Amino acid sequence: MRLAALGLSHETNTFARLPATYARFQEDGILRGDEILREYAESHATLAGYLEADRQPDIDLVPLLFTQTNPIGTITADAFERIVSEMLNLLRQQGPWDGVLLALHGAAVSEDYPDADGEIAHRVRALLGPCVPVGLTIDMHANVSRKMVDNVTATVVYRTNPHLDARLRACECADIIVRTIRGEVHPAQALETPPVVINIVKQFTGEEPMRSLVHDVEEVLARPGVLSASVAEGYPYADVAEMGMSFLVVHDGDGMAARDAARWLARRAWNRRSEFLGETPSADEALRAAATAARGPVVLMDVGDNIGAGSPGDSTVLLETARRLGVRRYLQTLCGSEAVRA
Repeated sequence: MRLAALGLSHETNTFARLPATYARFQEDGILRGDEILREYAESHATLAGYLEADRQPDIDLVPLLFTQTNPIGTITADAFERIVSEMLNLLRQQGPWDGVLLALHGAAVSEDYPDADGEIAHRVRALLGPCVPVGLTIDMHANVSRKMVDNVTATVVYRTNPHLDARLRACECADIIVRTIRGEVHPAQALETPPVVINIVKQFTGEEPMRSLVHDVEEVLARPGVLSASVAEGYPYADVAEMGMSFLVVHDGDGMAARDAARWLARRAWNRRSEFLGETPSADEALRAAATAARGPVVLMDVGDNIGAGSPGDSTVLLETARRLGVRRYLQTLCGSEAVRA
């Protein structure tokens, strides 16, 4: 059994001005073949989970290409086409394949494709034809689209935030694809995307409300015939049609059962939607609380300028407020290349 593993992973902040160029991907690494093995085999990343399949004696897993860069602005058209074209050429040249495993993020946006992940899945499917099983493992911050799901055999989403289970979920996805190739299972997927967005400060899966939503997923996983179930929180720093939460179920052969389970998950979340609102203080309130705290230091995060989500880190809102309020003991980090050059 020959499996290919490949991917382009990017969390695109469409509000950020600095684009994700081909040079940016090169700087962070466009890995090919054995370079992927050296970088990821002992990691806890998605690729590591895929590579575990190669340990089975009857499976030959071939890593083709993988690249990612930190969250930043939109992927340039040139970068997207160069990388995806190489991915497809490698699939074409080194085939045929019994199955393909895609490592994408689920919140990638290029200049030409607001749903860049869906476009990659579509092109891979067009190349392979309808019969080759394709597995897709994506980040919990994915803005999941019908185009992604409709072009793959099984979609699996991380189940923890912070993301501690990427390798486990990739193993789950690979196992479904291997069993599909062997004729042991026949995946049927269902996707529900209710009009719900969860605030970034409510997305920790160890606390409510996400803790209960993950528990709902675990309940669905215990149902007969369910191969996988997922809740994606969505990525709010992207101005795309698919932005928001989504619920996915993969069932062994029963599309109606998958749909019913996905709708049950979505309905449960919809009924709790008031709990998804953020309860963050204003800049004035936060700084006053910090200034009068009994102990320090107190760390403030401007969630509108979230560096971990691709924002530039150049907002001066907190600094201006601190000066206006007369806060004396205050340290702020700012990204300002012009100031550094000066």
